[in-house]
Amino acid sequence: MMVRHRTAALMGALLLPLAGCGMADGEASPVGSEAAVIATPPPGPFTLGVQTHFGQGWPATRLGVARDLSAPLLRDGLSWQVSEPVAGRIALDPARIAPLDRACASGMKLMLTVIPRHRLYDGGRIVTSPEGRAAFAAYLDTLARRFGDCLVAIEVGNEINGARALPVPRGTDPLAAYVGVLATLRGSFAQSHPQVALLGGSTNAIGTGFLVRLFRMGLLSHADGISVHPYRDHGENIEWEIAR
Repeated sequence: MMVRHRTAALMGALLLPLAGCGMADGEASPVGSEAAVIATPPPGPFTLGVQTHFGQGWPATRLGVARDLSAPLLRDGLSWQVSEPVAGRIALDPARIAPLDRACASGMKLMLTVIPRHRLYDGGRIVTSPEGRAAFAAYLDTLARRFGDCLVAIEVGNEINGARALPVPRGTDPLAAYVGVLATLRGSFAQSHPQVALLGGSTNAIGTGFLVRLFRMGLLSHADGISVHPYRDHGENIEWEIAR
């Protein structure tokens, strides 16, 4: 099954389009009728973007640097925990969203990274309860309505292959919990905001083995794209890693 996708490349983050559902083996070329691979992206525009941290308090003057780079896409974040101080009451900080509004007004597009954790839900761990996941979906709905067509993608989680990135209750599979969040968003949120791509994976480095485990959990059925962060000092071998 083909999955609709959007592609974007950013400083420190590379979004890979999904070429199919099934399993991709990070150790060897997959074989068998049930296996699928991430193929070379189809021809299309390559979009340059920049990472900013206005959601963490960067001064709005930094927006001028992004404009000087002629980058039409910003990757930033707005903390769910900060934006919902009381359960059910979402209040976006005007100072944090003002630079994002200015970026939208200038014609830029936004890709927001949001971590599905909040101290008021599920003990501050990855949301696993229906109430926690519904609250997370409601927060993303607020962002999508607030930024409208300017918001083109939401990256769920950030570098989730870190040792402490997916805290869950004892006895819960952290990868299954993460995929469950995407599955919830694939419901009402995706139907209400089809223009917003849901991005999964979000690995520090191109973690093919880690991603294979997520794919086997069903991630490819719920995400529009896979995000990887290929940090490095030199570019050698990155094409080989992306191809895998």
